[in-house]
Amino acid sequence: MLGVLGGALGLLLALWANQLLVSYLKTTPLAAINLELDYRVLIFTAVVSVTTGIVFGRRSLKMENLWQDLRYGCMLRKTPGFTAVAVLALALGIGANTFIFSVVNALLLNPLSFPESGKITSMLVRDPDSGAIYSSYSFPNFEDIRNQNRSFEQVAALYSTTQFLTSGDEPERLRGVFVSSELFPLLRIQPLLGRSFTADEERVKGGKFLVISHDLWQRRFNGDPEVVGQELRLDNQPAIVLGVMPPGFKFPVGAKQADFWMPLISSIPQGARGARGAVYLGLFGRLRADVSLDQAQAEMDMIARRLAEQYPNENTGLNIALVATHERLVGNWRRALLILMGAVGRARGLNGTFTAR
Repeated sequence: MLGVLGGALGLLLALWANQLLVSYLKTTPLAAINLELDYRVLIFTAVVSVTTGIVFGRRSLKMENLWQDLRYGCMLRKTPGFTAVAVLALALGIGANTFIFSVVNALLLNPLSFPESGKITSMLVRDPDSGAIYSSYSFPNFEDIRNQNRSFEQVAALYSTTQFLTSGDEPERLRGVFVSSELFPLLRIQPLLGRSFTADEERVKGGKFLVISHDLWQRRFNGDPEVVGQELRLDNQPAIVLGVMPPGFKFPVGAKQADFWMPLISSIPQGARGARGAVYLGLFGRLRADVSLDQAQAEMDMIARRLAEQYPNENTGLNIALVATHERLVGNWRRALLILMGAVGRARGLNGTFTAR
């Protein structure tokens, strides 16, 4: 009886807490991870909680015990204070179990929302003196790493920008990302409408193409499917819309939601493309199916030494550090979440005592 009441209230509390967490995490790097509560998790944790109650209470499913529980439920009407405390304890316990497990399931057990996302790797730079890790490469170093490696199917580069959309009635400041043409094949994500740009289009001198986010498509173009092929003006420069990304798409994952993605090389002046000392690019790679992270790291160490020998003025001490992108996002949360999940799990004994009553 109490188990049913407490379970229902607990699941409502879990839904409420999940919505609060999702709203908060939209402002953090974890916004890329889908934390919407999985209703399969609701069903699973509810079943586990009630089953645990039966086991802990050592109850059997005989008919006489069922009648006893019904009589006990009627008696609870005479003690509303105790009933309220018991239901609240059950609700908090079941709600906490459901909520924590759903968060752990999303952050630690399920990967990012890209196909085979476990192969997506962040290419970071480790400072040889302080050990600090950051993500900044020059365009020539990116080209060398992309062309010389044999561990990755694709290596993509990007950097963030802001530009004003001057098309339409009111100008709007947009967040954008300049990306190399390898990014979308690397993520294995296709636009909802249209297509992404090719390597040839990326290299068109003065060519301006872009892929826009689903949110921008809805917000400024009212979901018009004819937006593909339209010419927009960003910072008063023309740009042709090639495609619209699906809802929920977000990359880079550790930044605020981008409104558009444009070809990288067209944003770099011709004279600056050989500037090896100008570091501003973030790099990502997709490991080949038969290559491990350790094997790729060994090859990156070799490439870094080669670049340091060839260009000592800019690359002395270059240390390329490979980190799985998912691990980079949740690594600092892992220990805290597992400890919290263990603590909540130990509280099931109390839930079981009440549920069995």
